[in-house]
Order: sequence, then C-alpha cells, then structure tokens
Amino acid sequence: MTALILVDVDGVLDPVVALDLVEQRFTARLTPDRLQHLERITELGRVAWASTAHLDVTTAMSDSVGSGARFERVTLVDRLPAQEGFPGETPKLQSVARWIERIDADERPTCIVWIDDVLGRDAFLWAESMTPPTLLIRTDPDHGLLADHVDRIEQFTSRWAPA
Repeated sequence: MTALILVDVDGVLDPVVALDLVEQRFTARLTPDRLQHLERITELGRVAWASTAHLDVTTAMSDSVGSGARFERVTLVDRLPAQEGFPGETPKLQSVARWIERIDADERPTCIVWIDDVLGRDAFLWAESMTPPTLLIRTDPDHGLLADHVDRIEQFTSRWAPA
C-alpha cells in the first residue's frame, strides 16, 4: 500500500502562471526549490491535485516533474448540499472527503497527507477521525511549501507507508 498526498497549488506551490497566446493555454513554472519539494513528494506516494487551479496549470506542473510521475485530480464541487460534519470552514473538505471515500478498496492508501493553505478547524477534526492516519499541512500563503513541511511528510509517510 502507499500514501495518498493531496496538493493545493495557490498558497502552496505558487507557480508563475502565464497565458500562452499562441497555444491558447496557461503555462506554469515552479521556482527551483518548489520543484524540488514537489519531486520529493512524488517519491512518497500517489499525488492528487486538490486545487481549483486551471487544468493547464496542474498539467504543466505535473509535466515539469517528469520521471513518469502520475498525478490524479480531486473533483472539487462548489455547491455540495450541506452535510453534518462539514460546517464550511474548509471549502474543499466535503469534496476531498467524498473523493477519498470513492477510492476503490484495492487502491486505498495506508495514510493520507493534505497540503493546503486553507485548512480550518473542521479539516483537522475530520483528519483526526480518519482511517487511515491523516496528516494535514497548512502552509502560510506568503511562504508556501517549505523544506520543513516536506521533512514532516517524509517522516509521516515512512511510518505509515514504508517503502
């Protein structure tokens, strides 16, 4: 089994995004340190984008990692019906929880990591109640993903999803 790592884009990786007028699509470029962080994360398990970033942006970032890394994408729904346990502090929580619940039994992760800059108290309560063990990394949007965060993720996944 393996770890599942959910990654937001804005406030976490903060790519330099531009519109390619010739190709009519967005391009994204990560700083060298953020690219290195993303590469380290892809070595730890399955990675899924949990982001509202445009598909062109996440595709460009996925392509920049190379080495055959495969990225999935969490389906984020704007207006899910209200449900107990989802008070709305964390806008993506209900979509993320629903996406994880729908993972096939034979592909269930041994642990989950969610990296986002918008994680409220409701997300931390949800993570505490989760099986498998779940680690939330809330980044400061002014600084994004740091090496210390990736170190914590490596420690967590090595405990719950050893290579």
